[in-house]
Amino acid sequence: EEADLEAELICGQRPATVRMVTGFTISFLLCIGSLIALYASVNYKDSMDKSFPYTSSMVVKAINILIPQLQRKIVGLEKIKDPSVVIQQEVLRVFVIKMCGVIFLFISIKEIEASAENDTCPEFLIGVMFEQLIIIDAFVDVMITIVQTLLKKKSGTRIEFKVS
Repeated sequence: EEADLEAELICGQRPATVRMVTGFTISFLLCIGSLIALYASVNYKDSMDKSFPYTSSMVVKAINILIPQLQRKIVGLEKIKDPSVVIQQEVLRVFVIKMCGVIFLFISIKEIEASAENDTCPEFLIGVMFEQLIIIDAFVDVMITIVQTLLKKKSGTRIEFKVS
């Protein structure tokens, strides 16, 4: 390892530990950004629902599509040589961010139940939220399929998006 470190320093590359720390820092910031976006979409849902009722659902879907793609790029920038470690890092980081999102959604459901008015059933509000998530999820998946098909026909090659 010392020879690899010397070779990296001589070539002007950053050592592997610096790349790893940078990657983890960027991943942590992505996690914090995701939680802030989820917080804003849930807590300002009433004001956003007047203009477009599916805003919070779109934020959740965007996080679920973009975060895995960004994590793959971050792990790629770390230049990890062992493929099994690359896969472990990608899966672990995406899992942690998605679980933070799920936990946050459950907390927001509890807040919805606590803040529900006497004449509004909290189960109804939660059902509406899940209905919006399903509608946005289906719409985005159809759009991705259409874009893939059009790009495939135009280029004549197979193009694949890694949507988790």
